[in-house]
Amino acid sequence: MRRIVYPVAGAIITFFIFFLISMTLSPDWSVQRRLYINAKPVVIAPYINNLATWKTWNEWAERRGVNSIALTCKLPEKTNCVVDLQDNHEIEECLVMLVPADFGAYVVLKVSGKMHENPFMRFIVGYHNDMIGADLENSLKELKNKVEKHS
Repeated sequence: MRRIVYPVAGAIITFFIFFLISMTLSPDWSVQRRLYINAKPVVIAPYINNLATWKTWNEWAERRGVNSIALTCKLPEKTNCVVDLQDNHEIEECLVMLVPADFGAYVVLKVSGKMHENPFMRFIVGYHNDMIGADLENSLKELKNKVEKHS
């Protein structure tokens, strides 16, 4: 009987400890990348403010399985997007900022979100910077290529 009770009790206690730890972890996460583009903000803005064009350079959106992207704010320096993901229980928001520089502009791409349903998914929040960061970097490089090629 002990051969069954002790392992089962140990598994239940371990599960309970992991659950308690996960409840203390923040469900919020944020990843940010920036890249200099040799073009004025006025030239870059149409690539960001037009959803059809936005989807062509944004690898992050494609990899994450985006159902829809709704631009909630379009300004010359800042564009907010709310992103709906397929089969994903997260709320994500994307912020794209243009910061004018000497002969061009820095494009800052920031994605933030909140994990909701599964408390154990909070353990991976710390890895979002690595996982999503690479997609953001590739997206910015693609945007840079498109903008500089056409300007």
